[in-house]
Amino acid sequence: MLEGKVLVLTGLTGRVGGAFASALASDNEVHGLARFTEAGQREHWESMGITTHLCDLGSGDFSRVPPNPDFVIHVAANTAPRSPMEGLRDNAEGSGLLMHHCRRAKAFLHVSTTGVYLPNPDPLHLYREDVDVLGGGYLGHYTGSKLAGEGAVRVMARVLELPLVICRLDVQYGISSTGGQPVARLGMILRGEPIRLPKSKPVYHTPVSDEDLVAFIEPCLNAATRPPLTVNWGGDEAVRVETYLDYMADLAGVRATYEYSDDVQYRSCNLDNTRRLSITGPCQVHWKDGLKRMVEFWAPKLRAGGRG
Repeated sequence: MLEGKVLVLTGLTGRVGGAFASALASDNEVHGLARFTEAGQREHWESMGITTHLCDLGSGDFSRVPPNPDFVIHVAANTAPRSPMEGLRDNAEGSGLLMHHCRRAKAFLHVSTTGVYLPNPDPLHLYREDVDVLGGGYLGHYTGSKLAGEGAVRVMARVLELPLVICRLDVQYGISSTGGQPVARLGMILRGEPIRLPKSKPVYHTPVSDEDLVAFIEPCLNAATRPPLTVNWGGDEAVRVETYLDYMADLAGVRATYEYSDDVQYRSCNLDNTRRLSITGPCQVHWKDGLKRMVEFWAPKLRAGGRG
């Protein structure tokens, strides 16, 4: 775990950024960037000792952000851009501009998405960082702009001679913010809503807990290089979606129901984690243990009408 460092962290109010901030705040000087669109968000993080900065990445205005941190952990993303141009502004241009501002950092960690991979027809295909075809169109303008973001930080790393690691995140879950995709699915299960899945082929993911993602940060920053290194960020095991949803439902004392149709666009993503394992070692949290803790935390809140 990082200690005694000056960190610039984007996406402070998001699921992953919030989990990182909670883990890093006590032992580091954390400068958290976000838009702070909800009342009380900024005050909450400042009460934890984080220096907050109201920031729209695409604007390029980082005048109050330290230009020479030890490390930058860039998590923020516009996950639902309304147009291609908005996605490119926020997820590509903003990433490059942030990197230019923090060009004196020792290393830059850029969180991307496994959605940048072009879907392979084989649901058990292992996606490899430097081998598989890129260009996934999943999730509208988002994935295309995230791939453009990878290009933006790669060229800035070359121009600035700044060590860079690009981490492609798969299905994340935990207790920060809204919890991630598994929490959203848990909410549907508790409401008795069917989970819609493709009919003709199974869907697999490599779910990873917030706890393990936090543990990945330091070794991945240490592995940042010139030219940049790309690392798949997933768990150690590929799990079929119905397997982990049925497990969560059983823990919550209910039954998951499914609706199958090939009109459902829901891609399978089974990651080759060879490179990540060589950097971070194995995950500390088995997916069953992590999801059990997640259900214990979220199920009462969801039943009481909270959001996940």
